[in-house]
Amino acid sequence: MLQKHSKLLSLIHQAVGRKQGVVRINWEGKEMLFSPSLHVTLISKAARVLKAESMVLAQEGHVREAVQNQALAFRCADHLQSGRSVLYAIVGCGTNATTLRGMREILYLHGDDPQIAQSVLEAVRENAHTPNITSAMRADATISFFTLDYFRSINPKFVIPDATPQSGRWRLPKAPTSKEQQNAYIDASEAAILHRQRLDILASEHPYLEAKRLFAANQSEWIKSRSDRTDMANGMGDDESGYVAMAGADNASINVVEIAARLLIWKSQHGGFPSKLSAIGDTPLDPFSGKSFGYRREGSGFVLYSVGEGGNFEGGSPNVKPKASLPMFRYPVPAYYRLPANLGKTP
Repeated sequence: MLQKHSKLLSLIHQAVGRKQGVVRINWEGKEMLFSPSLHVTLISKAARVLKAESMVLAQEGHVREAVQNQALAFRCADHLQSGRSVLYAIVGCGTNATTLRGMREILYLHGDDPQIAQSVLEAVRENAHTPNITSAMRADATISFFTLDYFRSINPKFVIPDATPQSGRWRLPKAPTSKEQQNAYIDASEAAILHRQRLDILASEHPYLEAKRLFAANQSEWIKSRSDRTDMANGMGDDESGYVAMAGADNASINVVEIAARLLIWKSQHGGFPSKLSAIGDTPLDPFSGKSFGYRREGSGFVLYSVGEGGNFEGGSPNVKPKASLPMFRYPVPAYYRLPANLGKTP
C-alpha cells in the first residue's frame, strides 16, 4: 500500500517538514469573502494519510517509527495557523483530533511496552499544540474590515442601504438609496460588529471557565441591544463562544493522551495502575473544570476523562460508547472502540 502511494506520501512529508506553512489569499479579490476550503481540505486530508501510513507501519511491527510518523501529522495543525482565521484554527483542532486518535490506537495495542508509551508521551509533549483561537479571532476582525469595504464598492441595491433609523432601528428600504446613505449604513454596522468582536477577543484570552462567563455576558448584552443595530450587524455578529470550547476540547484531548501514556509507564514500573491520579505526580488540569482530570480504576484497567464542555461528564461506562467529542481514554480498549482492521498483528 505504501509503495502504491509513495509519490503522495513523499509530497506530504516534504510539506510537513517545512518550518512554517504558508496559505496565500488574494485580499483584493472578492474570493476573500468566501471560505478557502481547498487549502483546509488538502491539509486535513494530509493528516489522515499520515495516520494511515502510521497504522501500516505499526502493523508491520515498526511501532516506534509509527509513533514518529504520527507525530508529523501535528505539523498539519501547526501549518493551518498560517491561514490566520478561525476557520483554519477550527480545522486545526480537527486535525489534531485525527492525530491523537492514531496515538491512542498505538497505546491501545502497544502501550504495555513502556518504551512505546514513552515514545508517545514525548511525541505529544513536543509536537502537539492547540491552535491559538485569540490570534485567529483577531485576524477575522481584519477580514470584517475587508468584507465591509467590499460592500461599499458595489451597487447599493445589493446592500441593505438605509441610513435613517426608524423607531430606534435601521429599517430595510423598499428601493436602493444613495451612496452616502449606503456608506452611513455600513459605518453603523462596522462600529457594532467590531465592538462585539473586540469584547469576544478579550474574553478568549482567559481560561475556559472565565472565558465562558464573559462570552455569555457579551451575548446577553448583544441580544438586549439588537433593536439598536443594523440588520447587517445583527447578521454578522455571531456568538463565538463555541470556538473557545473547541480549543478547550483540543487542549484537554492532548493532555488526556499524555496522561494516559504516563499511566501506562507507571504500570510497567509498579505492576498495576495507581488508585489515584495524583500518584503519578503533577498533571495538567482539565480546562473545563479547572481541576484535575477525572480518573478511576475499572477492573484491571482505568478510565481517564474530562468533564467536557457541559461540565458533568463522569467517564461513562465500559459498555456504552460516549460522544466522540469527549476527551477521554479508557484502557484496555473497550468493545465499542473500533480499531483499524489487523492493526497490531505483526507478520
